[in-house]
Amino acid sequence: MLRNLKQLRRWLAIAVVVGLVCCAVAPAAKPVKPVTPAYSIVPFVSPFAAPDGYNSVGSTVRNLNDCGQAVGFEAFSDGSSESVYQTLHLDIETEAYTLLPDGCLPSGVNNLNQLVGTRTLSDGRHLGMFLTDPDDTTPDDLGPLEGHTQSDALAINDAGVVVGYSWNDDGSSASAALWIVKVDEAGGVWRDGPWELPPLAGDARACAVDLNEVIDEPWCQVTGHSFGAADESYEAVVWTVFVNGTTATPGPAVTLVNNNAWSQGGGINDSGDVCGLVDVDGKKLPFLAPAGQTAQPLPVPRNTRYGIASDVNNLGEVVGQLAILLKARYEAHYAYLWKDGTMIDLETQIDPDSGWDRLWAASCINDPGIIAGCGSFDIAYRAFLLIPNPQ
Repeated sequence: MLRNLKQLRRWLAIAVVVGLVCCAVAPAAKPVKPVTPAYSIVPFVSPFAAPDGYNSVGSTVRNLNDCGQAVGFEAFSDGSSESVYQTLHLDIETEAYTLLPDGCLPSGVNNLNQLVGTRTLSDGRHLGMFLTDPDDTTPDDLGPLEGHTQSDALAINDAGVVVGYSWNDDGSSASAALWIVKVDEAGGVWRDGPWELPPLAGDARACAVDLNEVIDEPWCQVTGHSFGAADESYEAVVWTVFVNGTTATPGPAVTLVNNNAWSQGGGINDSGDVCGLVDVDGKKLPFLAPAGQTAQPLPVPRNTRYGIASDVNNLGEVVGQLAILLKARYEAHYAYLWKDGTMIDLETQIDPDSGWDRLWAASCINDPGIIAGCGSFDIAYRAFLLIPNPQ
């Protein structure tokens, strides 16, 4: 017995010595390379002084071009029910903000840095407006269709084609509208229109929300939705428009869904791919309709209750928002990206120590991959810009 114990001690001692030698000669482990987040996140915050007694309650980026300019607004409140707004243009590379004219709410910016949106008149009515650049202090009006009193311009392409909608004061009549705006070498503005983009047969109204570029041939495509008089039968559509210099000839509305499913168009790229939301078995979910095809629901996580695809770039990348049921108790909203057939929660793509609590929604994406949206940061609803990091 004693002899066996001595032999066991001897083998244990040898094992310890061998282990120590191996540790001494083993190469040092390489340090783990930190993972670079896919995006840097930048808040969209007005650098201009807030009105006395007012605090910021939210900001929004409404549009983004491929050259790195964004338009939107910041809202301020004094605690009452009324808010005031600073409407803004941002050059992302230089981080320079421009304060836009009072009463002008921008909705679109093209690659020439021309802006469209809506201005509020002294009597409370609204008219579509055009600015030649962010420093333009005198907006040009884009008036309504005949028989209407108000208009709103939502998007502009590089050829100066503008889309939006037109309506009368009591809301009993409304239609999608299209204008053409040209700027001469001296800075003079020429405009014509609007032309009506007709609703689907049997519908009473339509709204145009986005358009693509005029490429090679004088055609562009517009997306939006057609709906009935009761505003209940929304249906995503696309129009093809023949553009000949300063005139436009819109074609008929073409549905993007099967069986008249409730749906809305959101964004369109130069290939004619359209994104939006569509009713699937009682749920409104994001879709992508490749050019010439009908809407195909995008993949979503389990327990998704609602979703919308807001924009699509020329690479086929789609951004939007999902509402997901958590632990069968409450819905939480998330900003999502669909890329190369994969759905990506954008909250997982930024530095977890960035200070952002939640990315609620993504609304725009340009061809360089910059994404605009809204999240919780210094306030609950702060607009953000996600800038792709070199990988």
